[in-house]
Amino acid sequence: MNKKNIWIFSSVIDNFGDAGVAYRIAREISLNKEFKIFLFIDDIITLAKLENSLSLQHQKQIRHNIIIIQWNSSCFSGLATPDIILETFGCFSEKPLNNQKLESIPQINIEYLSAEDWTLNYHLKPSLLGTQKKFFYFLGFNENSGGLFIENNYTQEEMEFKKHDTNILNFVQKYKIPFNLKRKKIFIFGYESNIWHQWTNIWRQLNINYELWIAEKKVLNSMRENRIHTVSLPFVNQTDFDKLLWLSDIAIVRGEDSFIRAQLAGIPFFWHIYPQKNQLHLKKLSAFWCQVTPYYENEIFFHHQRLSLALNEGIVLSDKECYTSWNILLQYQENWLKNTQSWRDFLLSQSTAYEKLTQFIKKQLELPL
Repeated sequence: MNKKNIWIFSSVIDNFGDAGVAYRIAREISLNKEFKIFLFIDDIITLAKLENSLSLQHQKQIRHNIIIIQWNSSCFSGLATPDIILETFGCFSEKPLNNQKLESIPQINIEYLSAEDWTLNYHLKPSLLGTQKKFFYFLGFNENSGGLFIENNYTQEEMEFKKHDTNILNFVQKYKIPFNLKRKKIFIFGYESNIWHQWTNIWRQLNINYELWIAEKKVLNSMRENRIHTVSLPFVNQTDFDKLLWLSDIAIVRGEDSFIRAQLAGIPFFWHIYPQKNQLHLKKLSAFWCQVTPYYENEIFFHHQRLSLALNEGIVLSDKECYTSWNILLQYQENWLKNTQSWRDFLLSQSTAYEKLTQFIKKQLELPL
């Protein structure tokens, strides 16, 4: 079979999110036997933390049937021209390709995740600038958007992992994670914030039998004094990240990829969104929670939203208000869990971004659908 060459480009700007999404896209699309996937990334060191089998000494290497190449001025030499190019998060605006051979190749720009209505008007629409054929692909939460990157075997992998205790033990032993079956777990992967001091004080006052799984050392340092059992998590491969969430009872996450994975895990979650100028992040956050509202009970949603806004510096809660909201959520955690699982079921019922993107690529390449 004459496979179509798909080039995916990623420029690492903010931690691991950009590389993580690009690598997730590449891994799933590579399963399509009609495509040959090339991933060009300008920071192999960051990607190697998500895929620890990568070598830092090689400019070109293969993992999961993906040809991974260090993106630099000489990286295109000797490569066959691609059939289509995927630009992740507008990376060409800061790092243009500047290659005449690629100017006639159709491009699809994978945009950042958003629940805002305006994105639906631009999804799959062509760019009006320049002569190159270029389309915008907006990820989102309903059927009219570009969908979410959810692996076809996601639920099967989750069920298989949870099915046998030996799978769990092998996982925690692999990463040397102390594991206590009797304690519930709050997974925390957030930004530095004064909120952690307040929240850990509240959790201590509530005398919860939880341990905090901390995936960010700067956050961990602000929690040590509060006498709640904490576990400093090691960096895990991207393919193992879901397992941390499957073993958790509540998740507080940052970054779009982690945000999506927390929703898929079906556990109560908060999104510690990256702050933007003029509080634009709060508008983005509000648009998301507006879509989730119908899946939550009113009282649970009210207290969750209060804490979510406080986490993201939209409001300031007194210790008493914070205590009340956490007390309600933990008291009715089973209901909270049912709400988040209903939202997860809705997400899993839709076509995935892989399916939609693959169909759009085939359409551009005039392949049978």
